[in-house]
Amino acid sequence: MKKTVTVNLGGYVFHIDEDACIRLETYLAKIESGIANKEEAKEVMHDIELRLSELLKERLGGLREVINMDDVNHVVKIMGEPEDINDNAKEDASSSRSFGKRMYRDPDNRILGGVGAGLGAYFGIDPVVIRILLVLTFFAFGPLLYIILWIAMPEAKNAAQKLEMRGETVNAENIKKNIKDEYEKVKTSINNKKTRRDIEEIFREIFNVLGRVIMVFVKATIWVIGIALIIGGVVLLFSFTDIFMLDGWQTGLDGLSDFLHMVISPVVFNLIIISLFIIVGIPVVAILLGLIRMVTGMKKNKYVSSGMGITWFCGVIMIIILSATQARNYKIQGSETDIIKLDSIKTKHVVIKTTIPDINENEWSSGEGRYLWSINKNEEFEGIYSMTELYIYPGEDSVPVVRTERLARGKNRALANKNIDTTITLINVKDSVLDVMPGFIIKKDSPFRFQKTKVKIYLPIGYRLDLTPETEQILIRADNTSYLEYYEMAGKSWVMTEKGLKLAE
Repeated sequence: MKKTVTVNLGGYVFHIDEDACIRLETYLAKIESGIANKEEAKEVMHDIELRLSELLKERLGGLREVINMDDVNHVVKIMGEPEDINDNAKEDASSSRSFGKRMYRDPDNRILGGVGAGLGAYFGIDPVVIRILLVLTFFAFGPLLYIILWIAMPEAKNAAQKLEMRGETVNAENIKKNIKDEYEKVKTSINNKKTRRDIEEIFREIFNVLGRVIMVFVKATIWVIGIALIIGGVVLLFSFTDIFMLDGWQTGLDGLSDFLHMVISPVVFNLIIISLFIIVGIPVVAILLGLIRMVTGMKKNKYVSSGMGITWFCGVIMIIILSATQARNYKIQGSETDIIKLDSIKTKHVVIKTTIPDINENEWSSGEGRYLWSINKNEEFEGIYSMTELYIYPGEDSVPVVRTERLARGKNRALANKNIDTTITLINVKDSVLDVMPGFIIKKDSPFRFQKTKVKIYLPIGYRLDLTPETEQILIRADNTSYLEYYEMAGKSWVMTEKGLKLAE
């Protein structure tokens, strides 16, 4: 049984036999005693300890936990005896070991991250060649490749890693020599005042040029963005003027003003328009004044700037308050429901049909929109067309049942119900044909409160159903065993089952 101790070697903790520990301490002490310069000695000993810890971890291999005398003798043989190191004697092949080159970033010769210098050291070519290749591929894969290598390649932080980077033998003699060379290089560079001044001047000039380039780029960007915002703001103001004052005849948005009158109460309509002009117009004027000041050097007038800022803030507050008051008009949904039993149908074969509404044909074929922009024969806006929503479900009754719903919104329940149009007929029944109204128009002189209608048909199990092609636009839901989309079901014959509609054979 041997006594073991715990040591910290190069920042790593090891368990080591007491006699092996004494051997290792003696080895390190002899090396340190042979270095006259104490500042240099600290750095040399640190890197030697790092290299020793790497060799010991490799020696243990994760199979053992305690370092013995054989392990210490093994790493000392690789690193070299203190007498050979301190006398600068050459190592023969039996006492040294080369681990081959490893790819590192070179921090001593770097421009950015040391990737080019590290690749140059690894491949044995001038780093300038690597940098030129990266510059030539800048607009291809160069930047991405550089970033990937920067992330993937570790930095050569200590003397052992720098030796591996150059493919030199990693032992105590080379570590000592490498650190001594670096120390002398740094010391000479620091003592050379001319070099320092030259370096400072070069960096000062680089930063000055870089600063001027950045400032030119920033100013150009500000000009481009400012002009784009001014043009956009002017176009937006022109559009507002055209829509709200000229009925949209210049922008092609004719009728939009009439529609907004349907959505917004007439009392607050003009106030909202004024607020929009303030919110858009003041930033346009502010950007224009800023560009003029950049060109002419004109001083900023704090009273004008403060007045514009306060006015713009008031416009924002006004639009928020007015929008909140208008949103209240859509707070509550009212509804009116009728249930009709179709006792008059004597057969188990039902046909559902509809008609094409008398509105713009392109809008009717637009598909899934439930509210359409309706124009008359003179292409003048006449209101919003609300399309009927048709639903088909399996029925539990012995005869077909139709449930009709009329919906609208309002500030309260009474106003919501008042906005419902009760004059329209949603469905006509003649024999076994159910003629569903395709929709209705909300006139431009009436308030738009999301008025809509729903027709829900409950068909008994076993009934046959024919859907005419025109029902494609109003059919919203009808579960079917063929997994067809609802608009694909129109123009086909079906049989109602417990699981929904099934294609008739």
